Amino acid sequence: MAKHHSFLLIPLVFLASALAAQGRPIELGIDGSVEVAESNDLTTTSVGIPAQSLRVGVPLSDRVSLEPRISFTFVSVEGSNSTVVIPTLGLVYNFVTDPARTRPFVRPFAAFISIGNGTSTSQAIVGGAVGVRIPMGSRLAGRLELQGAYGFETDTRPSLTSVAALFGVSFFTK
Repeated sequence: MAKHHSFLLIPLVFLASALAAQGRPIELGIDGSVEVAESNDLTTTSVGIPAQSLRVGVPLSDRVSLEPRISFTFVSVEGSNSTVVIPTLGLVYNFVTDPARTRPFVRPFAAFISIGNGTSTSQAIVGGAVGVRIPMGSRLAGRLELQGAYGFETDTRPSLTSVAALFGVSFFTK
């Protein structure tokens, strides 16, 4: 089932190409994370280092970017394997537009978790993040953010609440 979700990103690649022609730089990024999640009184902590997700920031204006992101995780515990795929679509609002300055932002998002372990389950998620980009050169920036998310209960999965710290690097195409 995880292979089918990658097709969701194909239209975004074409959109990114079209918007790149407008002259605004595309943001390509990779993030690590530390996340604490609670579901059914079970608390889990996960660490994704050096990379937990890949993202592309497609500018819609000087302040707003469309940001698709994809995360892949493979877990093996005592002979039981699971694959977790999380395509996410966010909208980044930048409070500062000058890329030479530190740029705080907010990022509401929606995601869809797909877990495959012999059988497949899925869950819709909504959340938000606050963060900052710290310039490290003309086309490179560090990125730090804190996010909170809620996963809706389904027939096969209980509701989920999570808090995460993300830390990454962004490369800008122009």
